[in-house]
Amino acid sequence: MYKENSYVHKEFEIEGGYHHDGLELENGNLIILTSKLGTDRVADHIVELDRKTGKIVKEWNLYDIVSKIDNNFINEPIITWGWINSIYYDKTSNNLLLSVRNRNSVVAIGYSDSAIKWILGEEKYWSPKFRNYLIKGKGKDFIYPAGQHSVKITDDGKLSIFNNGYDAFEEDTK
Repeated sequence: MYKENSYVHKEFEIEGGYHHDGLELENGNLIILTSKLGTDRVADHIVELDRKTGKIVKEWNLYDIVSKIDNNFINEPIITWGWINSIYYDKTSNNLLLSVRNRNSVVAIGYSDSAIKWILGEEKYWSPKFRNYLIKGKGKDFIYPAGQHSVKITDDGKLSIFNNGYDAFEEDTK
């Protein structure tokens, strides 16, 4: 809601625009979900913006990160192959947690080394080369993410997501 005393403190333009989510680090820098211009993909790029200067100080390209594991994983120009819609910085592990909507997965990548640490998602959304990264669900009531958003770690150290559950029970209705 607009407040009479509201105003913009600073405005930054990011070449690929801004979408879905962003967060502030303890040092004041901003982590922003964006797209990399000059590619045939959207919503698979992340930048860290220095809040004082407006300059990009770090970048993560999810397409490049997964291509290091399996160069043929995305073998055609799929514009929305991943679609990151939520990001969280876990300072305990120094990982960025990403809700990768179009892979129905949550992916943890190292803040410092940009390497995939783990993936919470079904094998059918990833090639066999990602098998060692996949977390297996346990228990009869466990369901994998589907169309999830809002990834974070709760105060008690648990992974929390808003799981839309798209098609999660499709096989039960056949």
